[in-house]
Amino acid sequence: ASSSAELQLRSELFSDYDDLCVMEYRLLQLHPCSIRLLELPVDTTGGLEERSAERATGLNWSLGPTPNPPFGGHLLTPRSGTCASQRQQERGRPENHGELSLLAKVEHRNSISNLSARDTPRSSKRPDSIMAHLPLLLLILPALLPSPTASVGIDFALHRCEPIAVEACQGIGYNATTKMHNLAGHAEQRDAEVLVRSFMPLIHYKCSANLRFLLCSVLTPMCDPKWPKPIGPCRPLCQHVRSRCSPVLADFGFEWPAFLNCSRFPLSNARGDDMCMAGSPEVDPEEDGPAGEPVGRPGRGGGSRGGSGGAEPAEDWRLNLEKWLHAVRTQSFGPDCGHMRNREQYVYINQTADCLLRCGAHDLFSQDDKRLADAWVAVLATLCALSSLLTIATFLMDRSRFKYPVRPVLFMALCYLCYSLSYFVRLAAGREAASCDRDQLSGSSVLIRHGLDNTNCAVVFLLQYFFSMAASTWYVMLVFTWLLQAGWKWSPEAVARKSCYFHLPAWVVPVCLTVCVLIVRKVEADELFGMCNVGNQNSHTLLSFVIVPNVVFLALEVIFLLAGFVAMARVRRHVKSDGQKTNKFDMLMGKIGLFSALYVVPNACITAFNIYDYSSRDLWHVPGSPYRPSLAVFLIKVFASLVIGVTTILWIWSAKTLQTWRRLLAPWSASSPARVHLPLGAGASGSMKPTETRSRVDSSDI
Repeated sequence: ASSSAELQLRSELFSDYDDLCVMEYRLLQLHPCSIRLLELPVDTTGGLEERSAERATGLNWSLGPTPNPPFGGHLLTPRSGTCASQRQQERGRPENHGELSLLAKVEHRNSISNLSARDTPRSSKRPDSIMAHLPLLLLILPALLPSPTASVGIDFALHRCEPIAVEACQGIGYNATTKMHNLAGHAEQRDAEVLVRSFMPLIHYKCSANLRFLLCSVLTPMCDPKWPKPIGPCRPLCQHVRSRCSPVLADFGFEWPAFLNCSRFPLSNARGDDMCMAGSPEVDPEEDGPAGEPVGRPGRGGGSRGGSGGAEPAEDWRLNLEKWLHAVRTQSFGPDCGHMRNREQYVYINQTADCLLRCGAHDLFSQDDKRLADAWVAVLATLCALSSLLTIATFLMDRSRFKYPVRPVLFMALCYLCYSLSYFVRLAAGREAASCDRDQLSGSSVLIRHGLDNTNCAVVFLLQYFFSMAASTWYVMLVFTWLLQAGWKWSPEAVARKSCYFHLPAWVVPVCLTVCVLIVRKVEADELFGMCNVGNQNSHTLLSFVIVPNVVFLALEVIFLLAGFVAMARVRRHVKSDGQKTNKFDMLMGKIGLFSALYVVPNACITAFNIYDYSSRDLWHVPGSPYRPSLAVFLIKVFASLVIGVTTILWIWSAKTLQTWRRLLAPWSASSPARVHLPLGAGASGSMKPTETRSRVDSSDI
């Protein structure tokens, strides 16, 4: 036995009825006899509805799994027979020691409100009928009893109620609030205190005498041991305060806080399962003028605070309110983001426990940096889109020229065309529309971290992530088909017959990666470019969905590329040993080598920049850290990602391409005599024979 008493109750209800019956336990007095584990055999097939759980929670029970199999319980009686007999007697205090009396009282849920401490202990009047139709499981965990001379009262409401710790909300008519989330979503009172403090200048101004009560009833709602839910304000109280204080906020361009949305609160206590507090029915003399006129706002006259003869000058009032507005805009509605470098520019989101950058704030990059970034991506995206579009159009005009292994370049150009369109979507929608969203609780506009609800952000992500991964897989297919032809002597026709097997991994792998990102909802906007992609704010998703896939693709590309070059060099030696010309091999190897360098090198740079971002991001946000991100690194990263789309035009850049476009544009061009380009060394008045001219044209075609 110790000097204090602790009672832990765990019970599980199973009811076959639509109406819930509840068990109320009252610890009347303490007895020196030790109470052992009490278990009643139950049938666990009964259903437990949602409202049953709510009612049980209201009675401070903790619902958990059944500790024993059905009908596996047993009853352990107390050590002393007198203890059992005493529990059947009327309530009374022994002269020399306390008495422990546990009463199981079953009542219908409609009579819950009538439960009171005045109920006297008595045995159930119909235990057989109740136990036959209402199987119950009662598990009383060990009760540590005090010494015989001790007498300690235990309130079961302490399991979900706690004293109000917010200083501004003390002495408002009740002193207990819920341990669970308040009506604004805060899990702890210290979170609510931060928000209450930010409203103190407006409370001191007294735009409404009930403003403090309204804030406290939402942030520290009343907790009643006999009512299962937190008790907040009534809707008329909220509407009255809003009518008084929202015009004051509107003068400064500030909206009524979202967590004080009056439509969330019940109208009255007349009906329904919700209870509310109506506040003070009296009108505060400072709230209305002597003739019932509302107080004038600053600078508009007509009120004790608005005119020149008021108790507080308008400029002082405006200064105080400006300080309050700054506090509300810069402070997070929840725990302070103290682990961030510029914590006043971040908002704490209770639902996800994230600190999100306010929209329009400049944390790691300045406004000039962001303007430069917008102009940079506009130019590069335009070049990439035009080059990719020209490549696709040339392929479509003369498909017979571009067979495997060159055909994957067509799909790469298509991917980079769509990839560049993502930047146009972002620029057309605007930075805020594509990268910002409003938090429902605080009302603040923040940088998107879960961007599936924003259409612009979702479209930008799909275009960016899916087609960048698809372009990488198609380049793997390009070097692989080149290896098949150069190293394993596959003919173009044989490679073309297996083309369906190239499309399968080239499209399925990006689809799987994109679906995984959508499932985890890790679509995030970045501060510099305002683009939505995976890993822009979360380092773990950057590693899992960006760095690792790119490293795998890059490794496969390098392996296939080196194997293809080795095979091509071997073929070149055989051709040269036979005395044949190797001009075609040299030209093909040069083109492949140039394009590979223009693809592999930018991809390697992008991977290196992502690793730099992953390893340094946390250091950039540490308060007092000297490390800052490099603007040049991020600009070069965008350049490297878009320049690959420009290089696709190298595969179509030839004399035949010019002739193809000349034939296409001939009907729209002005008629003019055909020009004959003379060879070097010919005189101005000299002429060539027709056969010689034709011979040179054929040589150029070849």
